[in-house]
Amino acid sequence: MIGIPVQLNVEEIRKPELDAQLVAEGVAQQLEKRIMYRRAMKRAVTNTMRLGAEGIKVNVGGRLNGAEIARSELVQGRSSAFAYLKSRH
Repeated sequence: MIGIPVQLNVEEIRKPELDAQLVAEGVAQQLEKRIMYRRAMKRAVTNTMRLGAEGIKVNVGGRLNGAEIARSELVQGRSSAFAYLKSRH
């Protein structure tokens, strides 16, 4: 449009299930498609843990399933206790 040359560097994400931003966008897209929020959250946790993540927390809030009262839900997945990992360092 303006005539200024632009250079872009595109990087491939080898394991998108381990990228927090992409996992969050995936859960958001599933919620927009009216998939049950618990299923979307659990699927994100299991996929991420299956690929070798040490832990994941997924927190969803708002009018879940179209309820009148808003609330938030949290699902966690971890390979070992976080307190144990802290004590080891």
